[in-house]
Amino acid sequence: MQLSSAKDKNPVVSDMMYYGYIQEIWELQYHDLRFPLFKCVWMDNKSGIKVDGLGFTLVNLKKRDLKMILLYWVV
Repeated sequence: MQLSSAKDKNPVVSDMMYYGYIQEIWELQYHDLRFPLFKCVWMDNKSGIKVDGLGFTLVNLKKRDLKMILLYWVV
């Protein structure tokens, strides 16, 4: 399910593919809690991804965005 914000009244159920790679893995520790943090490079879904005539997905590695994410956001 995809939401644009917490106040979104019209959630959309769809498949959305994300393409990218992990650049660094960090572990944040606060007392007894540990949180893995991933520095990821994501490809632009709007202009960096296309499917050719044979059905292969082509990813433009020059159109990317750098993000820091927590593990539970990906799963």
